Amino acid sequence: MKKSIYTVLAMLLLAANSLNVQSQNPEDVERWKAFIIAGKFMPDVSPDVIQDMLSSAKPGRAFSEAFNPLKAQQVFFDKVVAQQECYFDTKPNGELPQEECSNMRGSPLGADSASLMVYNLGDGSVRYMNRGRDPKSTVQAKLSVEEAADALKKMSSELGVPPEELGRLQMRELFVAGADSKLSGAPEFEQRVGVFGLISRCMPVLGEVLEDCIPVVDGGIRAAMVDGGRREPAVVTAWYEARYNSFEIPTEVKPLSEDAVITRIAEKLSREAQLGSYDQLDIQVAYATNAELGGQAGDTHCPPDEPDEDDARPSVVRAQSSDLRSDRSYLPAVQVFAYPQGWDESPTIDPDKLNSLSTGISVFSVALAEGASGECAN
Repeated sequence: MKKSIYTVLAMLLLAANSLNVQSQNPEDVERWKAFIIAGKFMPDVSPDVIQDMLSSAKPGRAFSEAFNPLKAQQVFFDKVVAQQECYFDTKPNGELPQEECSNMRGSPLGADSASLMVYNLGDGSVRYMNRGRDPKSTVQAKLSVEEAADALKKMSSELGVPPEELGRLQMRELFVAGADSKLSGAPEFEQRVGVFGLISRCMPVLGEVLEDCIPVVDGGIRAAMVDGGRREPAVVTAWYEARYNSFEIPTEVKPLSEDAVITRIAEKLSREAQLGSYDQLDIQVAYATNAELGGQAGDTHCPPDEPDEDDARPSVVRAQSSDLRSDRSYLPAVQVFAYPQGWDESPTIDPDKLNSLSTGISVFSVALAEGASGECAN
């Protein structure tokens, strides 16, 4: 039977990926493995630890269930208005509430002060910005770092972020620099205008051997905290972003051996750089989505028995053996930070949120578990 062009393209892509893996130099992979082992970079990824991550995670109430747009108006102290395309209740025909909804006050592209809040119930995310609160270089900020931190934590809790999933808190003062354009040769100045806050997401695990709050790669909070204006609280946010996806772990997965995990890390490093280009690794256990892991967890793609020539989509189907129903499923993983030679940790650089070409740091995740079987269904 003649195959559709989309089927052929899909098969070529799969073959290219296979060829890329096969063409890897095995000696380079073995050298990277030896480097990882000799440097003792690996955390404890024993089967018991992985099994605890699979079966003993204790997520709080889902952010998508707790978030309320009317409550958010009070939290942000801003009367943003839902746009006409937004609706919140299940319609009589069974149509579910819209996942993403925009709320505005004024025009974000206009000359006047304006606000925008966008939330997505499917992604468990909310983004907010208020142009009227943009820091001004001529005004010295009054709020302290402690006041900004307290306000950020309270704000996040009131928005519906589960408190048990609030991880590491980092606060940095925000400065602007410049010079007086009216004075020739005038010295540069630096003005403190606010405080930047970063809260990572973590997942409580209460298992047999593991009791800790494990970082979640794609979640967390970022915000710029500034002084409130007239009739506003003392501390408000100029912009705020949170992402707390609903936490689900597939059932039909099994732990990988430590050697298999080290091999995958070594393969990734050998594809990215020559041995010696990175001289320091920081590897920590974490949760990552199947999308973040690039289908490493055994999400095998298989060609159908009888391709449909009329189908306008690539004709691939998932293997029937695993329970990886969505790219939003979370899996035990390790997050790897690879630092280049001569890298000097600066107080202005935070490796927890970097995958930056400017620093040369490489950040990627590798699965600690895979599908119970990677074979295609007959």
